[in-house]
Parts: sequence; structure tokens; C-alpha cells
Amino acid sequence: MNTNQYSHIPAAARGLAAVLCLAPAPAPSAAGLSALPGLRYEYFGGTDLTRLGDAGEVNDLSAMDKGHQDWAVRFTRLLTAPADGEYAFRAEADCGIRLKLADKLIINGWSRNGERNGKATLLRGQAVALVVEYYFDRGQGGKTATLRLFWTPPGGQEAPIPASAYSHRPPPPPAPSVINVHGNEQGRVNLQLPDGGLKPLVGVHNVQVFRASRGKPELADGDGWTYAHHQDMAIWKGRLYVAWAMTPKDEDVPPYKVVYATSADGLRWSAPADLFPRELAWACRFYFYRAANGRMLAFSAGKSAEGNVSEAEKKVLLVREVAADHSLGKVFTLVHPLPSQPPTFETANDPGFVAACREAAGHALLLEQQDYGRFLGDRRMRWHGDPSLNIPGWCQFGKAFCFYHRKDGVLVGLCKMGFATLSEDAGKTWSRPVQPPTLIAGSAKVWGQRTADGRFALVYNPDRGKRYPLVLVQGDDGREFRDMRVVHGELPRQRYQGKYKDLGAQYIRGLAEWADDGTFADRQAIWLVYSVNKEDIWVARVPLPLKPDKSASQSDDFARVAPGAVVPGWNLYSPRWAPVAVVADGDKRCLELRDADPFDYARAVRVFPESARPRVEVLVKPSRTDARLEIELCDDAGRRPVRIALSETGQVQAADGGQMREVGRYAGGSWMTFSLAADLTAGRYTLQVDKGESQNLAVAEPGCKTVQRLSLRTGPWRGLGDGGPVEPAADTPVATPAVFLLSRVSVQAPSSPIP
Repeated sequence: MNTNQYSHIPAAARGLAAVLCLAPAPAPSAAGLSALPGLRYEYFGGTDLTRLGDAGEVNDLSAMDKGHQDWAVRFTRLLTAPADGEYAFRAEADCGIRLKLADKLIINGWSRNGERNGKATLLRGQAVALVVEYYFDRGQGGKTATLRLFWTPPGGQEAPIPASAYSHRPPPPPAPSVINVHGNEQGRVNLQLPDGGLKPLVGVHNVQVFRASRGKPELADGDGWTYAHHQDMAIWKGRLYVAWAMTPKDEDVPPYKVVYATSADGLRWSAPADLFPRELAWACRFYFYRAANGRMLAFSAGKSAEGNVSEAEKKVLLVREVAADHSLGKVFTLVHPLPSQPPTFETANDPGFVAACREAAGHALLLEQQDYGRFLGDRRMRWHGDPSLNIPGWCQFGKAFCFYHRKDGVLVGLCKMGFATLSEDAGKTWSRPVQPPTLIAGSAKVWGQRTADGRFALVYNPDRGKRYPLVLVQGDDGREFRDMRVVHGELPRQRYQGKYKDLGAQYIRGLAEWADDGTFADRQAIWLVYSVNKEDIWVARVPLPLKPDKSASQSDDFARVAPGAVVPGWNLYSPRWAPVAVVADGDKRCLELRDADPFDYARAVRVFPESARPRVEVLVKPSRTDARLEIELCDDAGRRPVRIALSETGQVQAADGGQMREVGRYAGGSWMTFSLAADLTAGRYTLQVDKGESQNLAVAEPGCKTVQRLSLRTGPWRGLGDGGPVEPAADTPVATPAVFLLSRVSVQAPSSPIP
């Protein structure tokens, strides 16, 4: 056989970087040899591979054993993976085995007891040259010639490499999918962790807009209602708008109100106010539209029945104008006027408002966002009601659409359960909806948009059932996406029970193409709104350009950050009762974690380049001696090998293997310096508090090989929340908040061992 026929495959391991595993093969033949279907072979004598002739295809290794003391065989083919990601390969061989992919040696077991495992990363549909060399030698103790090859696909189970994975020529490129999400992160999602065990997207600020409370309704919505969901957002005249719907405690169970809040910076928000009169309004999937004549319209579904609300019953759409001074105009009906509802917009005396309403009523993409295209009537997408698109045990296709234009101008529509459809004629007709196999999303919605820097992002929960974590993938063309990173990875306690109250950050919305007048000062970010546990409303500021990882070490003294402004490079988790912000402390500026929330905490995270031997220094001033601050170094899966705590009893504690032990004391109002030096390869770290004795400690999780972020948190690690419903009287801010100031943070994260 001419092995040069594979010379067109690049010598460099394109797409190869990590796991190759060979798993048990088909049962041995009568001669004790394993079958290797679909592979070509060449036959040799001895371990020096002296050519003996014979070439062709073999399905049974017994054809190789011709009475020689020792012999060898080389198998060659192309190998094509069915999915992106790391593959674990394993071989069972008596006596020697070598396996190469694209000229890269993956398994080097050229001895009777040699290596039998290897790793490689493959790209879906990309054929790479496979070479397997095997020798058998009775003189070295060989008993029965055996060769068995297995792989473990990303997120899958070990199995024999199937014959369908081998080919003689590269397969034709797969037909372009509506959406492709590349990378191995989906296979690593761990739903036993609130962040899925994934890396955070660098620099995201999570800010709570609204916190439900029955114990302190005057600090919440004024009524003590605890179901908050169905949110949307817009930018108008320099302010960011967020609107959402509320009920006392249950989804779709009246009474209802649709409320909104505004912010000039996205970090500090007004108290919620009614967007529409309560006796008229129901929840809607969208609330804002900026018309071509510069008018901003607000919407809600109009009440058209008594009792519980069904999405299928929503047929009335109300409209009012948001004026340039942010006041709200008179309420009219935009779609399907009823005697019990306000008059049609055509009766308004303002021609500009009427023109804007006519434009909105004719805007198919705007109205298609409502479930099943209810407001469009016969103009809705033709696939609504198609029984073949229904999801058994869930509901029919067509809930909560969003839309964006790809780089090539094609319009992409996304709705719940990860359905995607395309339009090449501006939304007049749509391709049959599909669920792209690499876009794993459920009933909590998918959001897609073009970003201010001309790229694209999808945001969603990467599971069919669970609504956590909230992740983002990015791409250059609106079709190919990669770098799955966490946007919101916290899962606080769900404080109040209610009908259909799912856990997690969910029903994500961003700025639709028609809901932004371009006047917001902070343009270098993606702004997102979502509910957490269907009782609190949050926004996320995602800085542009998107940074999946940190590439350089850093030192922060916060001197260049204005009080209350965005803190570059830091990931902040800032509840309304536990805010995180830069403040002035005398003549210096500090990052403050202020915690008055009995059921949540403040958190600040600094991502740094992945390192086995980082050195970290943190200057902290606690306000009290009876509060808690946990300082940790975390790996890329969120594990916490290095743990330090300022405890509620005034102790400084540090993890030493499986226990926390006291290493000092702290006092309120005094600055303290924590100096850490970790050596993850040795499973140790040192800690020095101020100028005290350096403590040599064992890491808490010895399986961690590197770390890549520093975390500071005003409460204990909680995993998937920390309990059930709470008593309303307990859900009030604590009288004296715990306050911690950080004046300087320094990280050195060498990528190679420190001499």
C-alpha cells in the first residue's frame, strides 16, 4: 500500500491537543485476535519493522499470525470525529503499541508493559491521518496477539472506535448548520455547581435591579409581591430601561402589574414604578420599540379575560409613548381593541405618535416575539401550530422569539428549547425550525445579538431542564460560536414559594435592534436583563471586547476608578442589599463589599492567567470583628484549593488539607495584608498575615493542578442555594452591614514553574 496517499493531511496536529482513549474492542476471534474493521494494513517482521509484504484490509488479526516468533503490523486510515472536544483513547495490546494522529504521537507503548493511554482534541468532521503500529513477540513473553482500540468522546462513554469513524478520503464538509457552538465546555457542564464548573467571562458586573421582600416591601416594590419575571430592556434618552411583570406570588395568577426602572449608568437603579395601569395590564414578552421617527413606545398585553392568564389568550396589545423627558403618555390599544380596553391608537391627536404606532403594528419581528405570534394573526410565522415541532411533555413551538441579523445579512430567529430558523427575505418567509445539535438550551430562552464591536453573542442556560448557569458564547459571523463562559454563576436561596418558580438566572433578554436610540454613555458593553429564581431582577454588564480568559497578571489599587463606576477587569456580584463598588476611604479609593443581606452575599472575583504557582497579595480592612469574608484561589472548574476566612469570631482561618485551622486574629477598622504563594504541583501553599510567621499549609483540594481566579466573598460557599423559603419577617436588611475594603490586590501568575 502506498502510504504517501495521506500526504495531503497536514503534518501538524490540526485540531489536536488533548485526549485520545482506546476502549475494549470487539470480541477476539477463535485465534484470540481482535477485529479492527475498516483499517488498512502493512505487514512487517520484528520491532524494527522489516518489510515482509502483504497489504490490504483486515477484519481479523488472526491473518497476521503466520507462525513467526515476532511480527508487526501498521494500520493506516483517516479518523473523523463526530463532535468537537477532547477524546480519551485507550489501547489493549500484547505486546507493543504506537498510535499517531496527524503525525503527533498520542500513545507511545512500544514495549510489553508500555503506555496504553493518550489524549487528543478533535474537530467535528475534520479528518486526520491515523497510524497504529503494533508488534507481537513470543520471545518477550507474548501470549496471544491482541489489539483493542477505544475512545471516549467528550461527555460520553468509552466505546470501541466505530468503523464509521474511519475513512480512506476526507469526508465532504458538513452542510452549514444554522448555529454551531464549538468547544468542549458543553460536555463539562456540572449541574451540581451553580456555575456549572465553567470559567467566568472576564469583567462581567452582575447588578441587582430589584429585590423582592415581603418583610420590607417599602425597599422593594411597595406591595411585597414576590413573583417577578417576563423582563425586557431598552435605551432611551441616555437612560437604560428595564421592565418586568409581577404578581403576588404565582406565575400567571392575578392580580398583575407591569413595572419598570431606569438607570443612567446601569449600576444604580430607580425604584420600580407602574409602566401601565394595573387594572389593564398583563405580562408581555417585549415592552419597547423605537420608531423610525424617533418616538419611543412602551407596550403591555391587555387584560382580556378574568382569572389565571394563559399566553394563548393574550390577543390585546396596549401602547403608550415614553416622552423625551421620560414621562409616560396616554394609554391606547395597538392590536385587537376591545370595548373593555383603551381606544385604538388611531384616535390619538398626535400624528407622530400615530405614525410610530402604525409602524410598530406592521413590524413583524417585534410582534413575533409574543408567544406563538399571537399579535400577528395570519401574518405570523407559518411554523406555529406544526405538531411535528412540539416538544412532548412541554409545549408547542414558538415561545419567546428573539432575532438578529447575521454578518451575511440573513435573519436568525431563536426561541425556547433552542429552536432556530432563518429568513433571507427580511422575515417574510422562514426556514423550517431546527434544534442545532450543539446548541443545548431549554425553556428558559435563548438570546442572540450583534454586539457593538461587530461580533455576535448567544446567551442561554446550557441545559434542557435546569435554568443555571447563564452562559455566553461568541462568534464572528452569527453562525459559528465558541468560548462558552459564565455570565451569571450564582444561585442564591429562593426565598418565596410560588407556582412555576424555577431556580436560576433565566429568561434572558438584551437590547433588541429596535429598542436602542444610541444615547447611553456606556456603549462598550453588552447589557442583559434576567430574573433570578423568578423573584429578583438583575442586569449584567458584559464588557467589550469579550474576554474568555485573562492573558496577563495585574495589580489593582483602584486609584483610577471613580467611586461607583465600572471596575475594569473585575467580576462583581452586587445584590441590592449587598453592593460592591469603589468608594473613597480618606485619600484613597477602595473596592468595598458591603453586606446587609441575610440571604445573599457580595462577591468580587479577579481572573488571572492560569498558573500552578501564583503569588497573591491582598490588603483588606474589615469594619467589624464579627463578620465573614472568604478569600479563595479557584481553578477553572471553580474548585477552591486555597481558602482563607475572616470568621465571625474574629479568627483568621486557613484551609490545611481537609480542615480549617486558626492562623491569627483580626480587628475591625485595621488594615491587614494577606500574602499567598501556592505550589499546586506540590499540593501546598504558604500564607503570611501582615508580618507574622509564614504558615505552610496543604491545599484543600489536592486534585487541582492550577488556579485562575481570586475570589472574595462576604459569606460561606453555598453551592446550589442554601435552603428553602424564609419567614417574611426575617427577610429584611441587617441593622449593621458587614463592610470590607480592599485597597490593593496584586497577582503574579507565572505560566511556568518559578525557579
